[in-house]
Amino acid sequence: MKLILKTGLLAAMLFALVGPTTSHANPVYGGSLTLNACAASKAKCVIKLKGCLLGCYNKAVGKGLAPDAACIDKCRNGFQSDAATGKGCTEKADAKGGPVGCAPHFGDGSVVRAKVEAHAIDLYGQLVPGAPGAGGNVGTPPLNKCTAGKIKCVLKYNACVLGIVSKALKAGGPVGNLDKCNAILTNNYLGNGKDSCVGKLETKNDPLGLTPCLTYGDQGQLRTGDDAFVNDIIYGLEKGQLNMNTRRCVSNTFTQCTTDADCSGGAGDCQFFFGSSLPLSAGGTSTCVVTQWNGGISGTFNVENGASIGSANVISRAYLAPTVPEPCPRCLSAGNNDIPNDGVNGGTCTSGTRAGLPCDGNGESPVPSFGMTSLDCPPNPGSIVATLPVDLANNNTGTVTNTLNASS
Repeated sequence: MKLILKTGLLAAMLFALVGPTTSHANPVYGGSLTLNACAASKAKCVIKLKGCLLGCYNKAVGKGLAPDAACIDKCRNGFQSDAATGKGCTEKADAKGGPVGCAPHFGDGSVVRAKVEAHAIDLYGQLVPGAPGAGGNVGTPPLNKCTAGKIKCVLKYNACVLGIVSKALKAGGPVGNLDKCNAILTNNYLGNGKDSCVGKLETKNDPLGLTPCLTYGDQGQLRTGDDAFVNDIIYGLEKGQLNMNTRRCVSNTFTQCTTDADCSGGAGDCQFFFGSSLPLSAGGTSTCVVTQWNGGISGTFNVENGASIGSANVISRAYLAPTVPEPCPRCLSAGNNDIPNDGVNGGTCTSGTRAGLPCDGNGESPVPSFGMTSLDCPPNPGSIVATLPVDLANNNTGTVTNTLNASS
């Protein structure tokens, strides 16, 4: 079955270009959680869904078989049934809590399910580079016991963190101590000299051995990605599904708009932007990249096997940063406790055209020192060094070949 799924393609492309975002580098979510028994139950549902999906992928890599579509469908329906039978985990939570008890996340099962699936697929692709069939029964990954073990490590870490989050939601209050969880994906985290779960696997299966892992040295990346996922889930349970309001004026991205008349730059000034500002640094030079959509996006997505093909174009504007440590102006809040994309200006722009003015954070780089960025905090327009049209046409999950020529 093939469906036009523009939002799914947009989410996939956004994550691929901008990378994962998180509002707090670590620990997971610095704020206090509101007592909500329904949210606590849904956090447990997320643990079950992600555990089930990773279990399907673990079997695939552990046996060198393609991910089983029936296994994945069982996970999906156990969380939020396609037939709306009321038997899914989140459906039961909504039925028990009702619109009031489950506010503001009542009826969000399908949205959360899509987020968990996207995260699990991304994790699978990270641990099995170039692996086909992440979304269903297509292709066969290489048999690798070490990588199968890493999937279990991430599952163990996620269950540990979300378990503590669930307790915080059930009792009301801050997220508890995560040291035990962090030690699962960080070597010597407790100062006892012990390797993490991933570290032990990499030591046992060294790169020069007979059975090397498919990836090495990625435990920090795995933990950062999982923390971003957990934060996203927490914000959804606390504030509902948040919207970063990406339709802005090109001439001043802090101004949200619906038509060009809302802006000052004339025709074509009101555009949709491709996520938050992206801080980049290499070779002693830092740049801030702000990207907008150039036209629409279209394509197909096969919900049975995860295959997709789409067409889209964006325009990226690169600005030279005044300082290397801060490529993009940050949206800084006291204690890093501002909830991004909640429509509340809980932060302050640190530099750029709106230095010292209020902002709502949109996303944070996996590099903790780069901090939270926001379209409310644009870089100085005079520092622009390049405007680059990027063609995302022929974007698909299959093999794409481009041939270099004299004009490349």
